[in-house]
Amino acid sequence: MELTEWINAHEDEAKQIFNAEMKAETTRSLPAQTLDPAWKRLEVTYDPVKASLFKSAEDAHRIGFLKQKPELSRIYDLDILNSVLKEKGKPEIK
Repeated sequence: MELTEWINAHEDEAKQIFNAEMKAETTRSLPAQTLDPAWKRLEVTYDPVKASLFKSAEDAHRIGFLKQKPELSRIYDLDILNSVLKEKGKPEIK
């Protein structure tokens, strides 16, 4: 949670760190004309965005990528995250 908040508060520095790690892992960094617009579309969050996973699974089943509809009702255990959020005075994630 603290790293997520730091990234959102220090976007330029976080972007530089990310690009340095990209270069270390792949031998190439991203050019600014690629990274800058991509970063603007990125939402860094500690919320696992359950609805997004459920929609992706539903779409994958609908188009036949997944033969059976996945049972995802217990895929997330948010107890630890919610206890940290409560400790920090932040709203719970449902």
